[in-house]
Amino acid sequence: MKTLMTLCFAILLLSCSSDSSESDDQMMDDPQEGPIVGEWTVVNFGVVFDDGSEEIDTDACGGGQKYRFLSDNTFEVDNFRPNGSNCDFDSTRDGTYDEFEGTNFPNANFRLIFSDNPNDPLGHPEISFDGDNTMRVQYPWVSSGTDNIAFSFKTYQRD
Repeated sequence: MKTLMTLCFAILLLSCSSDSSESDDQMMDDPQEGPIVGEWTVVNFGVVFDDGSEEIDTDACGGGQKYRFLSDNTFEVDNFRPNGSNCDFDSTRDGTYDEFEGTNFPNANFRLIFSDNPNDPLGHPEISFDGDNTMRVQYPWVSSGTDNIAFSFKTYQRD
C-alpha cells in the first residue's frame, strides 16, 4: 500500500512538470502565433459616417493594396493605381506593427507605424479581425466639418 501511494504521488508530481522553456506569456507575445502574420489583399474600402452607416466600394484597384506582415513585427504594403482597365503598381511603403489596445477603435488589436511618417498619430491605422481570414484596417478621419465621416477603412482577405 505504501509503495502504491508513493507511486501515485510520483506520477502526480511528474504530471505537473513542464518541458517548455517558454512561459505562456512569451508564447502569447510571439507574433508568429498571432493572426496578422501573412499576406493580405484588399477586397473593399469605404467610410463610416457619424450615424454609423457605411459606404463601401469594391473597386479593388481604387483601394488596391497588398500587405505582407512578417514575424519580426515589420510589414510592407504595395499600392496600385488604375490605368484604364488595369491596375498598375504605384509604390511600396513599409513600417512596423505592434499589438495594441485601440485608441480610436476599441476593437483594434494591432496598429501600423509607417516608416515615412512614424510620429503622426493620425497616420497610425488600427487593425481588427473578423475571424481568421478577414482583417479591417481603420484610419482616423480628419473631418472637414461638413462631411459627417467618422473614419475610413479597408477590408482585407488573407491570401
